[in-house]
Amino acid sequence: MALPAISTYSPPGPYSGYIPGYDPSANARLLVEYARNPKKFQLNQYITIQPVTKAKGLYPKFLPSDQIRLPFADGSDKLWSDGTPSGATTNFPQGQRFTNLSYEAMRYKEEGHIGWITRDQSDFDWIKIEQNRLASIMMTLRTVIALTAAVLSTNYPTNHVSTASAFSGGGFWSSGTINSPYIKVALDNIKDRILLDSNALVEATDLRLVIAPTLASTMSRAQEIRAYLSNQSNALAVLQGSDPKAGTDWSLPNPLYGFVPIIERSPKVTTKPSDLAGDGTDGTAVYCMDTNTALVVARPGGLVSESGGMSYSTVHLVELKGNAFRVFVQDLGELHKLVYIRVEDFFTVIVPAPETGFVVTNCVS
Repeated sequence: MALPAISTYSPPGPYSGYIPGYDPSANARLLVEYARNPKKFQLNQYITIQPVTKAKGLYPKFLPSDQIRLPFADGSDKLWSDGTPSGATTNFPQGQRFTNLSYEAMRYKEEGHIGWITRDQSDFDWIKIEQNRLASIMMTLRTVIALTAAVLSTNYPTNHVSTASAFSGGGFWSSGTINSPYIKVALDNIKDRILLDSNALVEATDLRLVIAPTLASTMSRAQEIRAYLSNQSNALAVLQGSDPKAGTDWSLPNPLYGFVPIIERSPKVTTKPSDLAGDGTDGTAVYCMDTNTALVVARPGGLVSESGGMSYSTVHLVELKGNAFRVFVQDLGELHKLVYIRVEDFFTVIVPAPETGFVVTNCVS
């Protein structure tokens, strides 16, 4: 008898399956496959992970303008005539100013159970499957918390937050044309603002444009983008969806006006589960990234960064060393005849270099 295309979904039961050979190094595997995987999770392409040894502490933030301050263009205030004291014992100019950002990492968990009969009689490794489910939920939580902090307007200077129309010359990113390229105007202005306020120490190639698939698709259909692509020598590749790539870049040029577009396609379901899912779904999935907001961040260097010092990466995920995606598995014994599984995470998110980022709201409406 053939199975229907969509059948009733249910949790694992006594005969669901187990394959011997469970890998005990689950911590390392989940770190590689989830928390450190930039190909599978877009979050790792636009944040920096900051390992710390204390869950609560301070992160130094320096005032960038103190490093390029030049009140007199002719340098007259810095002249040192021969035969005169340097002023080292009388002049005490103000040095580098800084402040401390306080952070407090929080511990999160997701847990589950696998019964003994399921473990011993099934043809699938339900312990590993459950670990992957828990890790996926925890990675989604990382993404949601990181994006919440990254697009919070109060984390940035007031001139690093704007509506799309205010920063693009009066138009939405869906209505740009060849003669009125609203996307380009906005991104050019954003780049100028970031370079000026970061002392031009952020390379333009380090800037990431983080947008949801819905916004990316809308932007790719704008006349500004379509007309530009249709006039290229590779117009056939554009129609075929191979250049720019329709699958990964939603047909947006990559780079786009010098920015690397990161299509934040991570979904989330925000409702509690029902008893059974009979049609292949249980709750409505939505994108973690707001579909009418764009985020510009700097992400120079590697994914993992050392603590302290100046950093030009806009968003940092501060995690407690040895406690990121920590897996705990315990057989609860004859009394319960259950295997308990838990995935923990211990982190918070800060924006230590807001002058290197920008939040664009109301991109298309």
